[in-house]
Amino acid sequence: MQMLLKVLCFKQFSFIYYILLKMDKATLNQQISQAESLYKDAKKNRKILDEMKENERMAQYTTSEWSDFIKQHNIVSRYIIVHGQFRTRAFRMYLQRLAKIGYKDRDGWAERQADYVKYLWREMHPHGNNAEAMLQWKHVRDGVRQEMREFEDSFERAKTRSEADRKLAFENYRQKLAELLIKQSSQQSN
Repeated sequence: MQMLLKVLCFKQFSFIYYILLKMDKATLNQQISQAESLYKDAKKNRKILDEMKENERMAQYTTSEWSDFIKQHNIVSRYIIVHGQFRTRAFRMYLQRLAKIGYKDRDGWAERQADYVKYLWREMHPHGNNAEAMLQWKHVRDGVRQEMREFEDSFERAKTRSEADRKLAFENYRQKLAELLIKQSSQQSN
């Protein structure tokens, strides 16, 4: 039994090491140090953050020195800032997966976001089983997809609303111009 455990650990290590060799180590380390820095700051300000709503917490950091990191790794940032959860190994595995597989569409992006939560869950629950990790993955993937749909719907509503507002403003301008021309022509005829 001990021999099997050693073999499995060695295979896992060599797999991670193989992926690391394929990635740019400087970029990987830079991303990890930014995540750790964000986590330390959020941990330091935890009492203040706990008094805020989720949107306020994210907004506070969106305009900070970590704004680019937050745009690149939204779900990682959300778990750090809102939930106070971060593990370096989970983030490293997420970056490796992102570099290896990437994503081609919105569904792929949602799946990569869910990958981080799955890795984080595995790190936080080392004795949990894979089925529970996959339930977390599916839950987050579906939640991210739903958020994207809601954002797109609200964007379309705002777009049609702005077009309607623009048409209404143009009609008001046209009507005022017509009234002005009528007023000017009546003044000239007198």
